[in-house]
Amino acid sequence: MSALPGEQWLLDAVRVPAASDAADVLQVASDGTGSLPMVVAAAVVSAWLAVRRRRFEAALPLAAVLLVALLTPVLKPLIERSRPDGALLTAGASFYSLPAGHAATSAALVVGLLVTAGLTGRRRAWAIAAGAAVLLALGAVQLALARHYPSDILAGWLLGAAVAFVIVNLPVRKSGSDRSRS
Repeated sequence: MSALPGEQWLLDAVRVPAASDAADVLQVASDGTGSLPMVVAAAVVSAWLAVRRRRFEAALPLAAVLLVALLTPVLKPLIERSRPDGALLTAGASFYSLPAGHAATSAALVVGLLVTAGLTGRRRAWAIAAGAAVLLALGAVQLALARHYPSDILAGWLLGAAVAFVIVNLPVRKSGSDRSRS
């Protein structure tokens, strides 16, 4: 599968030079959103929810991120979409780009957080806007490093969001301490 019309042009327009300070800063941001950091962040959120006696909800963000982190490397070789030419890859990165793992795990975490937060009204709207801004920024990092086509990132977001929605909506029996919250 090759780039969709306009994707290579967009990558060429936003790509940062490999040997630049900007690339170094973007690399730090990219490293912070890999599978392992996202699993750690989800574990911290899950621990916080458990401490707040929301045991049922505590497992959901972590389960979503873990499932996506395990699913993405399985899907990439099945789809076999090559990365963009000149992609700035780190050691251990897959040769394939679809779906974008950073986008998928970050979307799973953001959607898992939004669903388990239980916010309503303006707080919910602000949280959704903040989550969308974070996802857009993380996607822009991957584009600037030319690691993924825009459609890879979109597919990653959709995968992560879908997995999170499925997990938080599983028909699982809640424990007694959580029933009063539902």
